[in-house]
Amino acid sequence: AKFNKKEHPDTTSTMKRKRKSSSSNNKNEIEIDYEPTNNLTAVPYLLNFTTSPHPDSLVIDKLENSDVDPIQIDCLVNTNKRREHQRVILAETDKIEYVGTNFGDDSSKLNLSKFIVGVYDKNTNKVRLVESPHIFKMKPKIKGVEEYIDEEQGGQSYIDLIQSFGGKKQKSRLKSALGNRITDQEVKTKVQIEQLLKEKFKGQEDTNPPRKDLPPYDQNATTCSKAYNIKKIIPNLLWPELLTQVLELNIKTKSDLDALTLSDEYPESVSPLFSEISIKADENKKNKMISVLLFQSYLIRFYKTFKNNMRGTIGYISSRLNIPKNITFNLLKLFTYRMEISERNFKYTMDKTNKVKLINYIIVVALVLSGYILDLTPLVADLSMNVEKILIFARSIGCQISKKTKKPKKNSGDLVEVRYFAKLLVPLEFPEFNKKSSGRRDK
Repeated sequence: AKFNKKEHPDTTSTMKRKRKSSSSNNKNEIEIDYEPTNNLTAVPYLLNFTTSPHPDSLVIDKLENSDVDPIQIDCLVNTNKRREHQRVILAETDKIEYVGTNFGDDSSKLNLSKFIVGVYDKNTNKVRLVESPHIFKMKPKIKGVEEYIDEEQGGQSYIDLIQSFGGKKQKSRLKSALGNRITDQEVKTKVQIEQLLKEKFKGQEDTNPPRKDLPPYDQNATTCSKAYNIKKIIPNLLWPELLTQVLELNIKTKSDLDALTLSDEYPESVSPLFSEISIKADENKKNKMISVLLFQSYLIRFYKTFKNNMRGTIGYISSRLNIPKNITFNLLKLFTYRMEISERNFKYTMDKTNKVKLINYIIVVALVLSGYILDLTPLVADLSMNVEKILIFARSIGCQISKKTKKPKKNSGDLVEVRYFAKLLVPLEFPEFNKKSSGRRDK
């Protein structure tokens, strides 16, 4: 055999093979043309019928003296731009329907082989070889017969087993397979398949997945209090614990609140807010406000004192952080990964993603406490973070930034004071990452 490949990428490769013959007649030579997929405007699809249809049906026109009608074949293309490579092949004879796909369990990515179709032309004595990206396994279904699959046996048992004991990769593959699965009950006609694909991928281009680096939020809410609901941000198990601590403070007069403001126990962004609480306010409302202030104090203390990882029991870590045990347990659950060392001894690790999540929690709670217009200056000191970086975090949670400059009096020697304010806008809009700016978010 002789193989000649031309250097130009748009031309096809040519291979010639001579049949064994004593004569040198050109008719005994077969010329083979090979065309790569990237040179083709249309790619042929190979169909594998596990249960072969009647031979007479595999023709375009009906044969003479045959009672079998020709097979009808349709190809459906997914209209979703992200999945425009997906195809559903429908074939139908007088008694049997066939369905083949190139996604889900039959994904072409699972096939490591390359398929080539050869067509021989008797007139030109040439064989044309064309690549085909996928072989569609045509699954048969008898017309008018409803298939029954017992979900309690086989498939459902496997799904339950993976969901209960499988690893992250197994669960991810299972979720993808279930999402792409089209059952025989669903696939009956061409119209039904088109409707099914529309329902499966409806709105996927316009909606974004929920962000995991934020507290619970409602992106479609029309009020700030509903966009970031403090009742959902603070875990339910912590409210009784925080209320108990509020009662232990025994706040009865305005001077008690002023004492908390002057105390060094609370962060700079939290302590002034104690004096803003009205002692005559409703008892439940006042206790709730103080509970949120305590929660914010613990968040900032956790941010300052927790290193990249800590080992030990909950009680030991609680004493190191100077945070109550129950609150320490919930903060570790929210912002760290746990690895078991012994029966009661664990290692807790905070990666960059969880640290970003903790900073976003602190800014969101500060927004709630300030009435959703926040002076960022005190937080700069509490988080030991430069102004530019904290502005990026504020924008990432849906805030609009404004700047106020205060000029000093003449001959006073004071510097110009610049303060930045973050205002939450609803409905929430989150900026996208700008890939060209080294990971910074767009303003």
